[in-house]
Amino acid sequence: MKRFWQKESLGWTGVIVTMLLLDRVFEIVSRAMSKVRGQNKGGTKPQQPVGFLGEVMLKNGRELGEDSTFGTAMVEMGESLRQLSEVKDAFDLNVRQNFLDPLDHLKNKDLK
Repeated sequence: MKRFWQKESLGWTGVIVTMLLLDRVFEIVSRAMSKVRGQNKGGTKPQQPVGFLGEVMLKNGRELGEDSTFGTAMVEMGESLRQLSEVKDAFDLNVRQNFLDPLDHLKNKDLK
């Protein structure tokens, strides 16, 4: 029995599409749960966990000071994580604009 993620069953394109759709579903559910809990009322996108970790590491690394080797390492790692979060956000936006939205448009408009 083949699993849905195996190459032979869906193909790599199917796996990627499935992962992207699951990511989008997770984002929608997270946004809905935030509204229920009363968080994130501004309608802004929640920060990536990697970005949040980067911000915390930057803040605490700066508190330790430049004299501390550990503090310097935390600042450098925090900056790297923040940059990684920005790249992931840009990638997510690019995939949404150039793949998911046109695919949704094709499904809803052109195939009817």
